[in-house]
Amino acid sequence: MAASLVPGQRRSRYSVHLRRLLPVVYAIVLLWLNAYICRGLFFTEHTGYMNSMHGFWTAIARLANSHWWSPGWWPYWDAGMPFEFTYAPLIPGLTGLWSQLGGVSPARALQSVTGVFYCLAPMALFAMCAVLTRSLGWSFVAGVVYSLLAPTEIVIPEEAFSFRRIGEARRLYLMSAWDETPHFAALSMLPLVILFTALAIRTGRGRYWVAAGAFMALAVLASAFGATMLIISLTCLLLTLDGGRRVRNFAAVAATGAITWLLISPALPPSLIWRIYDNADREGGWNVGAFPALTTVAVGAIALIRVLPARNGAWWLRFSALLAWVMSAIPFLHYKFERQFIPQPGRYKVEAEFALVILLIFAAKLLIDRLPVPIRTGLALFGLALAAEQVVSHRRYAKTVIRPVDVTGTIEYRAAKWAEANLPHGRVAYPGSMAMWLNAFTDVQQWAGSSYSTAYNPVQQQAYAGWLSAQSAEDARASQLWMKAFGVQAYAIPGKASPEFWKAIAYPEVFGKCEVLWEQDDTRICRLPGARPGFAHVMPAEGLVRTRPKSGSDLAELGRYASALDRSVPAEFRWQGANLAVLRATVPAGQAVSVQVNHHPGWHATANGKPTEARRDGLGLIAVTPDCNGPCEIRLLYDGGLEQPLCRWASVLTAVALLPWAVFRWKRRSLRT
Repeated sequence: MAASLVPGQRRSRYSVHLRRLLPVVYAIVLLWLNAYICRGLFFTEHTGYMNSMHGFWTAIARLANSHWWSPGWWPYWDAGMPFEFTYAPLIPGLTGLWSQLGGVSPARALQSVTGVFYCLAPMALFAMCAVLTRSLGWSFVAGVVYSLLAPTEIVIPEEAFSFRRIGEARRLYLMSAWDETPHFAALSMLPLVILFTALAIRTGRGRYWVAAGAFMALAVLASAFGATMLIISLTCLLLTLDGGRRVRNFAAVAATGAITWLLISPALPPSLIWRIYDNADREGGWNVGAFPALTTVAVGAIALIRVLPARNGAWWLRFSALLAWVMSAIPFLHYKFERQFIPQPGRYKVEAEFALVILLIFAAKLLIDRLPVPIRTGLALFGLALAAEQVVSHRRYAKTVIRPVDVTGTIEYRAAKWAEANLPHGRVAYPGSMAMWLNAFTDVQQWAGSSYSTAYNPVQQQAYAGWLSAQSAEDARASQLWMKAFGVQAYAIPGKASPEFWKAIAYPEVFGKCEVLWEQDDTRICRLPGARPGFAHVMPAEGLVRTRPKSGSDLAELGRYASALDRSVPAEFRWQGANLAVLRATVPAGQAVSVQVNHHPGWHATANGKPTEARRDGLGLIAVTPDCNGPCEIRLLYDGGLEQPLCRWASVLTAVALLPWAVFRWKRRSLRT
């Protein structure tokens, strides 16, 4: 009798092992599918998309050195900025690490990092759905659909609606040819944040809260979009997750978010958060038109919560519907009605695609699961055939979009190398794609080059914007005056036929004739009239700009400063590393030294060994009035100011404070078991 049970027991044991292996098999298939499509990314250095920010991230990975671990000044862009203001650190940091460990160029490392996150996003979506719905097969289908289709083209088409566009490799195009790798990296973390937050709320286990916080941190460190997508998604989750402790759950998630920010605050200090908020006005942030948009989204969300069933088994449908509505409404209202309440709403199509896949697949599940087995089998075979066709189509497209290019022939590379050869210690003003790629190829300092959402000096940004939009000879002269004030020695003017991608100078003809230093392909590099050598100048204190100009056309004090520059005595200026600048000059008593580097409270000055004040002038630059009367050596040292050590101590103390909590949770769990 006992012997007769052995075969059945073996079959049962094999079926258990098979069920355990099935999630791994599904994950491997998703990994293979996406890696097969994008594999060219792992073997390509440059793809030639100079419209992208690939050069920008490559520059950070190439030049950052020790900036990742200690307060550092970034002298290359916008007349200087704190390193943490350059960009969200995850993608450049991983690029630099991959480059060092793999012994490859930062450009090739960036392509590989892009490939990793291309593969990771569908796998993370699958993991979230599989655990939270316990529907392994349909979760796998969701991962496949997300890998191969672009469902946002149903509700928010790029152009006229066409069913063919639903099958386009939109995600691959956005990551390989445009600027969305950091955005998709943040999105790759989103399903894992949702997964572990839901598990933490349901079970109360500390390890899930820790995991949720860790992936929150990675999402925020990947992209400025990370924080917004987390707030929206977790709010949708908390409003729909079953359970009667909504207020407590909100408080727990908020506390986890606050602790996470404290841990990563050195990379995201309060001053940077404020700068992102302040710069949002230039990206179309909050305005009167935002109220109708916000009201529409809120009313739609309330209606969904009220209409959809609230029983325990339906929470996932309510969540996916609510998330799809909010994430789709944001770009839809922007494209169709030009209404928005957050910056860059059109780019939330990335989140909308993620949410729509979940909603469409699990809504279809409710219908298809009720069909007879033969019909379901037929639909599965039909879907498999379509998927195979899409894989082939995506792979063919990948071969056209991911192709190696020799960048030495581009205008961006040639202009960069000219600056390196002719102005290695000077400052140039390059527009558009020339600015984005300058520091991927050289160490030359420039007047532009930053990500405007985190740009440090608003005065510099308004002056730079005025240069790009100059419409008359008078505007051109004003722009040249601004460049002179910021220490520019030469500037580039791409013409209408220039290969510079963005044609960033709206009216190149208004700059007329100039002293041409270099010219190729309808692109000129001109000497700036009246430019002064170096970045430090000895002048009377009354020559400094005292108050911040109200606009780019507010030239009253700027003209006086330019005249003072003409009569000034240049000081010897040398960088000794990124955080130390040494100035040497003869400074008469009462004279000031104007330093054309952005001011920050982290700059400290000494004159002939004695502490002196490094203050901010009206342009946001450094001004020093040393106690000298003759030869003077001024040393400017950057240490991040008070904010950086406070953030670092907050991070360390938060980590230390979490240890007793972790020990307490572990002991309490041990006693229970």
